[in-house]
Amino acid sequence: MSDDEMQCTPPELREIALDASNKLVPAKSQKQYEKAHKRFLNWATEHNVKSITENVLIAYFEVMGKTKKSSTIWTNYSMLRTMLNIKENIDISKFARLIALLKTFSKGYLPKKSKILEFEHITKFLGEAPDNIYLAVKVNLYSYIVSLILHYTIFRWY
Repeated sequence: MSDDEMQCTPPELREIALDASNKLVPAKSQKQYEKAHKRFLNWATEHNVKSITENVLIAYFEVMGKTKKSSTIWTNYSMLRTMLNIKENIDISKFARLIALLKTFSKGYLPKKSKILEFEHITKFLGEAPDNIYLAVKVNLYSYIVSLILHYTIFRWY
């Protein structure tokens, strides 16, 4: 809320509005959002920033881009966008040059592929792993496979 809005709003409504705006941040990740906002404000203070502008944010993300991956930069942008909108009443989603800069960080970025356990790996493990060490794991794996087959068979009937 801006200073003008705060002065024009009665105190009891001001409190309700502040409580409501604090609920705009997802409860599970509120600490991370606050941390991203604080990190930016600390950086801005270190660099004698008087007001938050598109150029300031471009500089901030340019510096961040030298050490962070594209996905991390976009996550920070998202958290900072929300917090600046709530706390400072600044909508950075309209900063076209900033968005263009963030997109350049994504060029050539290849996300890490998750390793997938394939059927061949499972059969190799079940056949070759020594029973004296992995017997309990093998039994659990067999029972899991059987339960998957049963579920598939049952749901196929319906």
